[in-house]
Amino acid sequence: MKFNLTKQFEGGYLRVYGKVLDDKFPGYATGPMSVTGTNDKPVIAAMPQFDATQDTVMSRYIGGITQADGTGNIVTNNLQNGYRVEAKTLGAELQFSLGDWNFTNRFRYSDMSGEADLFDPSIQFSGDVLISYFAGPGGRISYATGPQSGTVANPASISGNGVIALTSVGHTKINSLRNVTNDLRTSRVWEIAGGDLTTTAGVYASTQKIDRETYGSVILQDIVGNGHSALLNLTAANGTAIVRNGIYSFAAGTGPQRVNVDYDVLAPYGSFNFHKGKIAIGGSIRYDRGNVSGLQAQGSGSAAIDIDRNGIIDRAEASVPLIGAGASRPVDYRYDYVSYSGGINFRVAENFSLFARHSLGGRAGADALLFSPAISATTGALLDDSAGHDSVRQSEVGLKYRDNGISLNVTGFYATTRETNVQMIPDYLGIPTPTLVSRGYRTYGAEFEGSIRRGPFSVVGSVTLTGGEITAAETPTLVGNKPRHQATLLYTLTPQIDLDKITVGANLLGQTASYAQDINQLKMPGYATVGLFAQIRPVDRLVLGINASNIFDKRAITAISSGAVPASGIATARTLYGRLVSASARFFF
Repeated sequence: MKFNLTKQFEGGYLRVYGKVLDDKFPGYATGPMSVTGTNDKPVIAAMPQFDATQDTVMSRYIGGITQADGTGNIVTNNLQNGYRVEAKTLGAELQFSLGDWNFTNRFRYSDMSGEADLFDPSIQFSGDVLISYFAGPGGRISYATGPQSGTVANPASISGNGVIALTSVGHTKINSLRNVTNDLRTSRVWEIAGGDLTTTAGVYASTQKIDRETYGSVILQDIVGNGHSALLNLTAANGTAIVRNGIYSFAAGTGPQRVNVDYDVLAPYGSFNFHKGKIAIGGSIRYDRGNVSGLQAQGSGSAAIDIDRNGIIDRAEASVPLIGAGASRPVDYRYDYVSYSGGINFRVAENFSLFARHSLGGRAGADALLFSPAISATTGALLDDSAGHDSVRQSEVGLKYRDNGISLNVTGFYATTRETNVQMIPDYLGIPTPTLVSRGYRTYGAEFEGSIRRGPFSVVGSVTLTGGEITAAETPTLVGNKPRHQATLLYTLTPQIDLDKITVGANLLGQTASYAQDINQLKMPGYATVGLFAQIRPVDRLVLGINASNIFDKRAITAISSGAVPASGIATARTLYGRLVSASARFFF
């Protein structure tokens, strides 16, 4: 629910607005796929009984799961919940003039919290390999949930594809993401040397709290689509339970973590734009100073806990990771950086202009630095001051053309980037593991954007050509490689027709091949998807719409966890949605 109230007065206005949100949605992520062939020409296909384009390992048969949080409390979470976000926002805007000066102040307060349960089926085994590796000769697999609960399964044909997954199920409880921001600025237009000089000065201030805790488990499940996956048990020949109630381990990912950190930012800024005749020159500068303080803690020990309360300490319950007393570590550091931008636009003719711009921008590392070697475990200070923020330096030149319903923008760019971040990188077993990386990149290319309109017909399209390389990395062998997921060519095309009562159109979205990981071995194939849309306006104030994306149900791979074709022939992948159709109705009053 949203509202806003606006009071206009001579020379300005006062607006108060608010929003209350309670949103729930499933946590679709990666899914297993068949990956065979060669690294240059992989063959990527759906598995029998499971298509990652349309299926998810979330299931009606995998619901409530009993776990231990970071302090050892026994909790039950419903893995079917996915994500839940609760937010309350209240804000105000004030704009007024005093003589030739214009003043604007924007204030916003947001109180946000939520929870998330997410599946990551990162490790796959054949049934026979699972038994051999974990249970030994004579071991057996049985169903723990679903219509076959208690039934012993044939490891060769389980799931209809013979594949089983060890899946990390992480629970994140967000106690608070409270955010308060205020932006005060003033501007004035000056007449100088026959031109107009517009100046702006302001100050931005914000405070952001991150108060969250995470923990998780590792479950054993079959790989079946259509929401029919079930939890599995694994038992040794002597009856010892290796996996009971579908739980292999209560240690998932990096183990339990707890964060309570405040981020405060103060940033004065200013800009100018001078326009005279055919020339416009502009520039801006901003100084960001941040203060980060609080506590972080992660699993530092373990204990035996009878989590299912059956009076028996199972193998998984014998070593439950906990955040022990005294595990909290300080976070206490400051950072600062300067951002600037300057450019010129020259109007060659009424419908044609040239432009050039150079800029340096920054972004705070924020929570990507937590639990990493970038922060001292004893003082909370940054061990490398440059890790406090990431930067992008970019130069661009281009042209703009507008005439008789035709619009064309062409921009050439060259950029260098430095970042400290966390990536999911496969370890020696191929398991995606959160890893701190410190990288430098160089990227160059050109963007083409254009549109043409003739009566009710219009076409909008874009093409981006990019090249680039890793210029610095924590692993020297990566230097010179192409960044993962960076395609050489990206393109879009949207033709449409607008009539009095109806709008109909289509859109094309695509890109060429890119590498799955920075080691530059496995190539993800390019893809192109087509969508259709229509809007009907049968009466005033009523709009009916229908939208269909990826109508040909193409397999569009956007990420693969493996850096090379896996020996097992199976890898987890992220895809765009398959065919997706939605309808809407909007009424204006």
